[in-house]
Amino acid sequence: MSISREIKALYQSLQDGLEKEFPVEKEWVNEALIDNLIRDNLEFRIRLSELVGLIKFINNLPIFVPEVEQKILDGIRVASSARNLNPIITNSFFKTVMEHSKVVQTQFFELLRDKVDDAKQMLDKAIVSLKQDRSQNMKQLNNITSSKESLQVCRELIQTATNGVLEEMVVVSQKLETSRWIAMLRAGLFGAKTFSGQVNLRSFNIDSTAVQDTVRTNNVPR
Repeated sequence: MSISREIKALYQSLQDGLEKEFPVEKEWVNEALIDNLIRDNLEFRIRLSELVGLIKFINNLPIFVPEVEQKILDGIRVASSARNLNPIITNSFFKTVMEHSKVVQTQFFELLRDKVDDAKQMLDKAIVSLKQDRSQNMKQLNNITSSKESLQVCRELIQTATNGVLEEMVVVSQKLETSRWIAMLRAGLFGAKTFSGQVNLRSFNIDSTAVQDTVRTNNVPR
């Protein structure tokens, strides 16, 4: 399967779904979807989903396991809250990602049907390709075989990719908030007391140094 085609399809689903469900967060959605680190982690997640689909096919396991999916979403909700991200938005984001993963896995099942040997060959090639591109995960990738026990290793790597997305979402949120404050400063919406203690930028996860540098270099009224 073409990873570029799969990531394009996923991104289209994310953009359409999130903008419709959270129209006031359109700017955040757009910033998140052009972020390179988020894209890299999502691509990694798709490739891992392919491994998962092949392992499930080889071992005649179901694609959808509700309790596993719910456990993952519960973990995302907790991790999002701990990072001051909106868990409603992040859950919707990853639900879309997981739905796409199930589509990818279903395509493998339909393509291969009873061809277990072909599935094993595809799995071996996919693992080799991932090892070449993800040397930082070599130790875990070395432990992936066609056995059903390898699903746990894949899920651990998927969790790594998920955490990478969440961490970068924090960065995106901080950058966006900083740019909003700078825009308001340039518009003269804050007075001299803004930086004298009345507003604690840290409580908003805003880089106060970046904002104050902008004030100095752009002669924003203080």
